[in-house]
Amino acid sequence: MLRLTQQDLAQSIGISFQQLQKYERGANRVSASRLFDIANHLDVPISFFFQDIDDDLLRQRGFSGQHAEVDPALTSEALRLMTAYNRLPNDAVRQKILEFLTAAVSPGTAADDPSDADDPSA
Repeated sequence: MLRLTQQDLAQSIGISFQQLQKYERGANRVSASRLFDIANHLDVPISFFFQDIDDDLLRQRGFSGQHAEVDPALTSEALRLMTAYNRLPNDAVRQKILEFLTAAVSPGTAADDPSDADDPSA
């Protein structure tokens, strides 16, 4: 149990607690970006909000009832990485981390060539 009030959650995602109540009651629709913000604040994957959806309900709403394959880029590890990256307070640090990751996966880097691992000049 998080012991988080509606006011705390609403304030953390930049909306009024009344708006959060409307989302909760179903009076207003929750945008994908807002749902992402809520999931990030609660430290859960977005799929958390859909895990108990009944296939009959999906069919009533016009969906096939067959669950789409999950994008492998949306693993819990990838989501944790994106969340941590987005929480970095310094733009320069974020840029350096992005440059590091880009270099680590770029063809022709030491990360791709295990034979360079013991060569200090590589």
